[in-house]
Amino acid sequence: MKVGENLFFGDTIENGEDQISDMLSIVAIQSALETLDPDEKEIIDMYFHGKTQAEIGKAVGLHQAVVSRRIRRARNKLKIQLAS
Repeated sequence: MKVGENLFFGDTIENGEDQISDMLSIVAIQSALETLDPDEKEIIDMYFHGKTQAEIGKAVGLHQAVVSRRIRRARNKLKIQLAS
């Protein structure tokens, strides 16, 4: 919508539906994250905050290859939870 254009009721409903959809997505992601064990949560949190596998490994005292496997396992758990 451009400045000066009329705003119609349907426009506000559409935007509201997008916001509701976004909120439901956030709730679903939070619920899915709760299914992870504490170690997986810690690793996946660092991963989604942009840390490299090597940086995560150093922070938690694990080899990068182990971190890679744990990230893959956690992401698979999240995918399953979000698909259901």
